[in-house]
Parts: sequence; C-alpha cells; structure tokens
Amino acid sequence: MKFILPLFAFVLSFSTISAQTDAVDNTRYQIVFHLTSGDTLAHKALVKQLNNLLHAAPKSRIEVVTAWVSISL
Repeated sequence: MKFILPLFAFVLSFSTISAQTDAVDNTRYQIVFHLTSGDTLAHKALVKQLNNLLHAAPKSRIEVVTAWVSISL
C-alpha cells in the first residue's frame, strides 16, 4: 500500500505535465473578442490573451470589438 500511493502520484503528475506541451495548431480560426471595460488591467489581460492565442494558433484571424466606454479618445 505504501508503494501504490507514490506510484499513483507519479503517474498523475506525468499525465498533467504531458498535457501542457507547446502544440501549435495551424487551423485558421476566426475569433472575436468583445472588450467593454475601461479598466487598464482588462486591456492588459486582453493583450496577454491575444499573445497566447497567436502563439497557440498563429494562423487565426482575430478581431477586437470595443464599446465607447472601454477606450477613451
């Protein structure tokens, strides 16, 4: 019994590590983000998500739609 628990933990950790590989998807997706917040932290989070998306699926077509409240001119 003492041997089975560490073995189970090892197998479980290996499966989660293998699921986090950097796989690039060459499918062309069309994605629309809708930004409604005027908070600069939300803008930074959106830019991070766009970078992550372009890293994972570089052939994607992305559009960002904003409301008049979200960006001050």
